[in-house]
Amino acid sequence: MQGKPEPEVFEKVRQTFPNYRYVVVWSRETYDVFRESMRRSCLKVPKHTVLDLQDIVHEIARTSYEHLRFKTALIKAGIAFKENYLHYAKQDVQYLYELFKYLYLEYTNITEQETAVVNEQSRIIHALDCRHASREASEELLNAKSLIFSGYRPCMCCKARAEWKRLAWNVKIEPDHTGGTNQKSREQNNLKALPLTDENIIRICERFGLTCNIVANVVSLRTSIGTWRICLSGDKVSKVYHGNYRFRRSEFYERKSKCNKGYHVQNVNTNNFYEVIKYIFRHDKNQYNKHRFKKSRMEYLFEKIEQEMDGGEE
Repeated sequence: MQGKPEPEVFEKVRQTFPNYRYVVVWSRETYDVFRESMRRSCLKVPKHTVLDLQDIVHEIARTSYEHLRFKTALIKAGIAFKENYLHYAKQDVQYLYELFKYLYLEYTNITEQETAVVNEQSRIIHALDCRHASREASEELLNAKSLIFSGYRPCMCCKARAEWKRLAWNVKIEPDHTGGTNQKSREQNNLKALPLTDENIIRICERFGLTCNIVANVVSLRTSIGTWRICLSGDKVSKVYHGNYRFRRSEFYERKSKCNKGYHVQNVNTNNFYEVIKYIFRHDKNQYNKHRFKKSRMEYLFEKIEQEMDGGEE
């Protein structure tokens, strides 16, 4: 999001996690990106075990999804999330942690009284009656199935059994076909929840047909009848300035010395950027409609002349 170079980002990763035993990812593709990025940045990857959560879900849950999506897994697990924050690293890592914790606790509670055979050399877990469970270096352990979350894997021959797939995730999530007002309401809620990156600021402004200029933490807007400045503090609006409609000639030169000269503070009862843009759009639209039919003295004079001219021709 901050546009940092890849080597700088992964150098911070190395400094933050100089050693680690496990790497938890949602899919193998994510892990491949991590390994390749570390390689390109010439950084050493410590010895570790990869926990592919997507594969783990397929091993412990009954699901009709061939490739379960991260969003679907969050919904199935009942984990609250903001859709517009998905695929932002800071939020995704929290969602991933909550999903891992949910799966581990849920599956461990279900299987804590069950015994399985564990082969420490191959790190494979077998059912008690599996024909491959009688080899050397194997022992029967209580609650052994929870070792799936420590890098062990179920035997290929017995993992398809119902006794392994204990989470009922086989019910598909029905798509929402309500449309209409509900769809518009969801779209607005999604835009309200967007983190205020430059791209998202532009997206929200374009939603109301407005163009903007972003410098540091100030968003400048020009509508058909006015100018605005929005000061940001993180993902919130701290102040809103509205350009004065009329100002003296001397004020033009004073503007150069003071950034907000020629502007006044506009009281807006919200700090949500989307709501502020919505307020500006409605404010200037009402002002435009208000003055649209307000004729000047000169306009009335010209109309009177035209009427007299028309009357004279008759």
